Amino acid sequence: LLAGVVFYSLVIGFLIPGIDNAAHVGGLAAGLVLGAALAVPLEVPAGATWRALAGWALVTAASAALWQATPAPHHRAPIDPALAQLNARVAADEEDLVGRYETLVDGLRQGRIGEAETIDQIEQDLIPGWRRLEQQVAAAGHGDWRVVLLHNYLAKRRDALQVLVMAIRSHEPRALELANALQAQADQFLIEYNMALSSGRRPPPVGPSR
Repeated sequence: LLAGVVFYSLVIGFLIPGIDNAAHVGGLAAGLVLGAALAVPLEVPAGATWRALAGWALVTAASAALWQATPAPHHRAPIDPALAQLNARVAADEEDLVGRYETLVDGLRQGRIGEAETIDQIEQDLIPGWRRLEQQVAAAGHGDWRVVLLHNYLAKRRDALQVLVMAIRSHEPRALELANALQAQADQFLIEYNMALSSGRRPPPVGPSR
C-alpha cells in the first residue's frame, strides 16, 4: 500500500504542471532517514543506541544546512520623506498619463480615433505631460542617484512617444521598433528605480548601449 502511494505521488508530479516532484522525493528521503533513526525494533541489538544518535546527528546537520541556505527575510529600506513625497506625486501623475495613453492607443487600434487625432493628442497632451514630470523630478532631485533613475525613466517614456509619432506618420516599421526599444529601456530604468527604493543600494553599472 505504501509503495502504491509513493508511486502515485511521483506520477501525479510528472503529469500535472506546477507540482514539484523534488518536494515529494525530498519528503520521501527525509522520511526514510527519520524512520531509520527513530524506529524501535522488537529486540534491541547491540549498538542500536549509537545508530540512533548517528541518525539524530544526520537530521540535525541537514536541518542546520537548510537553515543556512534559507535567505534572510527582506526588509524594505527606509525612504527619505522628501523622496517618498516626490515618488507619490510622480506615481499619481504617471498613472494618469499611462491611462490616457492606453485609451488613445486602444482607440487607434479599434478605428475609433484617426491617426491625425492620435498624433495631435500625443504631441499636445502626453508629451508635455511627461516633460512636466521630468522637470519636477529634475528640480527636486538634488543629486540623489535614485532620482536620476526616475528621471531617466520619464525621459525615455517621452522619447518613445516622440518616435511613436514619427512611426504613425511614416508607417515605417523600423521607427515603431525604435519606439518599442525606447519603451523597453524606460521599463528597465523603472525596475532599477523600484529596486533602489526597496534595497537602498545602487544598481550595477549600465552598459554603453544605454
